[in-house]
Amino acid sequence: MHIVLHAGVYGTDEDLLVKCLLRNRDVLQEAGTALPGPSRYRRDLREMLDSIAFAPRPPGQREALLADLVSSPDIRRLILTNPNFFSVPKLALAQNRFFRNADIRLAALRELFREDQIELCLSLCNPALFIPTLYREAPQSDVLDRFWESDPLRLRWSELLLRLRRAAPDIAITVWCSEHTPLIWADVMHAMAGVAPDIPMDGEFAILRRLLPPEAMTRLKTYLGNHPELDPAQRHQVIEAFLKRNALPGSTEEEINVPGWDSDVINLLSDVYEDDLDQIEAIEGVRMLRP
Repeated sequence: MHIVLHAGVYGTDEDLLVKCLLRNRDVLQEAGTALPGPSRYRRDLREMLDSIAFAPRPPGQREALLADLVSSPDIRRLILTNPNFFSVPKLALAQNRFFRNADIRLAALRELFREDQIELCLSLCNPALFIPTLYREAPQSDVLDRFWESDPLRLRWSELLLRLRRAAPDIAITVWCSEHTPLIWADVMHAMAGVAPDIPMDGEFAILRRLLPPEAMTRLKTYLGNHPELDPAQRHQVIEAFLKRNALPGSTEEEINVPGWDSDVINLLSDVYEDDLDQIEAIEGVRMLRP
């Protein structure tokens, strides 16, 4: 079985991705892909991983879980999702790291599905936006205290990805940037589903519908429909041009309001993030989806 785990992160449209994929059950079935509802497995999976984090897998545990989630022998790919897979929001930042126990969690997943091929999918986010999201999700926690105790220059997604690669070097990792999703949403959907890029999927324009007025959305879909010869890079350029000319006021900007933050903090985190993306592309075993 090919196990695909989509692990979030918070504030990166993880729920929308699942909803869009669920609108394509026929496409998924044709591709041999199963996407069970999260309520069917999240609690059981969490308890299983807790039990084998530092111990061998009990006999029959994997088989029992798959029997509950996979109803057809034709299924070859199983998609699991959980934005809290690595941590709840209040514990996502500590000791200059994002998700400090993520490597332990991934190693447990590898132990559970040791007979299977595993792929981890992860949406990244500028820390200048990610940390405020943690603060909104857990306003009574000490997230901001943990930030001020950290060195902003060390808050890098590459550090997390390198730990994950060391913990489970045979697990392939696919990442993308949240800010790029309006341009590459269709690419993300196809990558998760395991279907060819030229197969149409319902929901490919879900994010763009939030950013463009209806008339501009109609023109964009008409243009792309009339130019099927465009390769992915050219499609990205067309979408970007439409966004620059037609985006709804304020739809492509996020207001950052965190106690104690000023433009210097935001700019520093953003600069570190941009530099970090280049480091991530050089990590062996990590595929980055970019426009």
